[in-house]
Formats: sequence, C-alpha cells, structure tokens
Amino acid sequence: KDLGATEATSQDPESLRSQYATNQILNGIHGSDSNESAMRELAYFFPTARSNSTANELLGQRTLALIRPAALSQHKDKILNKIKENGFKIAMTKTIKLDRSQAEEFYTEHRDKPFYEDLIQEMTSGPIMVLCLVKENAVNTWRGLLGPKEKDKLAEAPGT
Repeated sequence: KDLGATEATSQDPESLRSQYATNQILNGIHGSDSNESAMRELAYFFPTARSNSTANELLGQRTLALIRPAALSQHKDKILNKIKENGFKIAMTKTIKLDRSQAEEFYTEHRDKPFYEDLIQEMTSGPIMVLCLVKENAVNTWRGLLGPKEKDKLAEAPGT
C-alpha cells in the first residue's frame, strides 16, 4: 500500500513522501524497488538509454524517479534540489503526460489493488517528470530517501 502525506508526516516529517505527498494514493514520488525494476522502468521511459552517452559516462548505479503530477506542479524545484543535495546525478530527464494505456501498462502489477484506479487517474491527470538518477547504490539510497511505503515501518527509518 502506498504511503501518503498523513501517515508520513506523523511518523517521519523529513521523508520526501511526508513533504510532497497529498494523500495516501498520491504519494508524490515513485522509486524503483530493485535494480532489476530500475532497469525495466528506465527502459520503459528512456528506450534509447543504452546509447545515451551522458548516462553511460556517469559512474554508479541507475534508478528511476517519477515525480507525479500533483507533486510536480507544486514542489518540482524543492524535490530536484533534495535529489542533488543527496549526491545524485541526473543523467536523463523528461516531462511527459501519460495516457491511460501507458499508465496501465507501467502499473500493471497493481491492477488488482484497491488503489489502482486512483493511481491511474493521478498518473494521467497531468505531466510527470521522469528522471534517471545515478549514484553509487542508487536504488537503495533513493528508496531510503523516499522513506518506507508502509506506515508501520516509518518509525524504523528516522531521517528519511
């Protein structure tokens, strides 16, 4: 279950989800949950990434970050600054608007979850910013910066 603003704020006010989410479904920012997911998700949004010299020249692991429509319209600069402050290099970025079929394809693993329709609605409500972040141990570092998805685990992750 995705973590939203109310739960994040009470448990971990410094996490990105706490600062930029609007509710439980609209948790503001997406992060890959594994290196394999990161590679698959990056290939979805950056199909020519293998030939991108900027991304290939940077040392470190890659991960995907999505700034969802509500967070992008309200907090774009703050989120980008937080990314850079935490030592990530932004290798690739683009702003796109997903149509329903693209959002459904990307979030197919959530199809049977109760929040699925709200998630698809949010992801198609406006532009999203897609980023390829590079850093040593990028996937785990980014996930740590986001804070845990599960509200019952936030207490175990202070300072995220």
